[in-house]
Amino acid sequence: MRRARTFGVLGVAVLAAGVLAACGGDDDSDSEATTDTTSTAPAMTETAPAEGPLAGVPAPSGGSSTGTQSIPEGGELASYDTLATPQEVVDTYETELEKSGWEIVGGDAGGQGAGGTGLQATMGDRYLSIDAGETAVGSTFVSVCGWPEEPSTPQCTPIDQGSTTTDG
Repeated sequence: MRRARTFGVLGVAVLAAGVLAACGGDDDSDSEATTDTTSTAPAMTETAPAEGPLAGVPAPSGGSSTGTQSIPEGGELASYDTLATPQEVVDTYETELEKSGWEIVGGDAGGQGAGGTGLQATMGDRYLSIDAGETAVGSTFVSVCGWPEEPSTPQCTPIDQGSTTTDG
């Protein structure tokens, strides 16, 4: 009977040590693991279309794709939903696009929805428009539109007829 009790106490001690280690309770002050809690802006995902008007334009990180569709004048629209604010989305796009060689040519397109904002950018002949706005359920929609050249009407809005939609 004593042997079973020793095993029980030993098992509890091993379990407690495992939980403590899993929770980071080893109090190693020279540990190099740090957490940055100051940044709330979403990063961009590494994946971007390889070809077409949106080639090289990343999707917002932490968001989910709600589909793509062809839009007038040879353009393409990619739609996303994210928990980042519209301003965080646009600020992050501005930073990342400039790093990739895009020139920001306009901003605050108004976006659709509450708190909407946006930006426009060019790279050579290519033209890009991004709109972000709040949804009724508290998330942010993001519309990313690209054209091979500046369109006569650069509106980045989904269309219902005459489009090809694919869910992403």
